[in-house]
Amino acid sequence: LARPVPFSDASGFAGFRLFPGNKPGLFVQLGLKPGDLVKEVNGIVLDNPMRATELMQGLADTGQLALRIERAGQEMNLTVDIP
Repeated sequence: LARPVPFSDASGFAGFRLFPGNKPGLFVQLGLKPGDLVKEVNGIVLDNPMRATELMQGLADTGQLALRIERAGQEMNLTVDIP
């Protein structure tokens, strides 16, 4: 669905930039835009690349993601239903 790319800024690790995976239409339908910076998922702050492991373990049991993203310099919350 999405291809996460680790992203760092001048302060250090900032989260993961998301880009469409093998279903770009679904990526857009879910309200995502290429380059969105995901900073938090289901309450897990992505302040370290190793947090992705913790996050992946918790995703198996959920059908919904609560994301805090940065898009065009603005932070917003986005809820995504996982198909």
